[in-house]
Amino acid sequence: MRHPRGITLIEITLALGLIGLGIVFVVSIIPSSVLTLKRAEDLQAATAYGIRVLDEAQQSPPTTEGVDRDEHVTINATDFHVKRQVVKVDDSLMDVIVTVKWRDDVPPITLATRLPNALSAEEE
Repeated sequence: MRHPRGITLIEITLALGLIGLGIVFVVSIIPSSVLTLKRAEDLQAATAYGIRVLDEAQQSPPTTEGVDRDEHVTINATDFHVKRQVVKVDDSLMDVIVTVKWRDDVPPITLATRLPNALSAEEE
C-alpha cells in the first residue's frame, strides 16, 4: 500500500515566499495610487475654481487692466494661489487670464477667455 505524499518544507517555503512577494507588491502600489488620486482631485478642484473665476468675469467684466484679483483659497485641504489678470487686446476686446497654482512640482493651470472690452467704457 502506497502512502499519500505530503507537502514538503521546501514547497511550503516557496509558497509563503510567493504570497509574501504578492502582498509586498500590492501594498507598495497603494501609496502611489492614493497620491495619484489626490493629485487628480487637486487638478480637478483647481480647474473648476479657475472656470468659476472666468464665469464671474463674464457676468461682470473687470474694468481695470493688470492683476485685479490675487487670492489664496483652500479647497479639500489644499491651498491654491489664484491670480486673475486683465489684458486689453484692442478697443473692443480684452483677455481675462486666470492662473491657479498649488504645488511647486506641478505646473500651474492657466485658463483664459476673451470678452468685450469693459475697459474702454472706463476710459471715456
